Amino acid sequence: MEKITLPESSLFLLLLSANVDADLTDGELTEDEEKYILKCTSKWGFYDDFYSQSQLEASIKKYKDVLNGSIRSENEEDFIEQCAEILLTSPPHRDMTYYLCLEILFLKGKIEKESKEDILIGELEVQLKLNPDVADFIFGLKILKTILDS
Repeated sequence: MEKITLPESSLFLLLLSANVDADLTDGELTEDEEKYILKCTSKWGFYDDFYSQSQLEASIKKYKDVLNGSIRSENEEDFIEQCAEILLTSPPHRDMTYYLCLEILFLKGKIEKESKEDILIGELEVQLKLNPDVADFIFGLKILKTILDS
């Protein structure tokens, strides 16, 4: 399995949250997801290694390679565990990554129970050792912001 860095583990979870699969058959970045991820990489200094288009494309290729190498029986748990293991060494980056993943997952609105997104949130919570109430809180903030901005 390829060795991944702390920033890569964070970015890879964002790509997974945006439903970018290893073969790009089941999902590709929507315009909103792409805009959000590019905004994160350009504004948060943590992602400086992925600032240019070519660097981001190279990291997406590596993401696909690592995802292909991690999945057994079409299960993403190995991949999430590999990324989480690295993020657990840096709680601030772990927390910010989780927050950004939730923002991506909530781009389309409320998540249905037992949906792929709901299962992904649960797996992220377990692997990143986070409180499950955080997702509900962040969705509530997103709703509040929408109300206040309208």
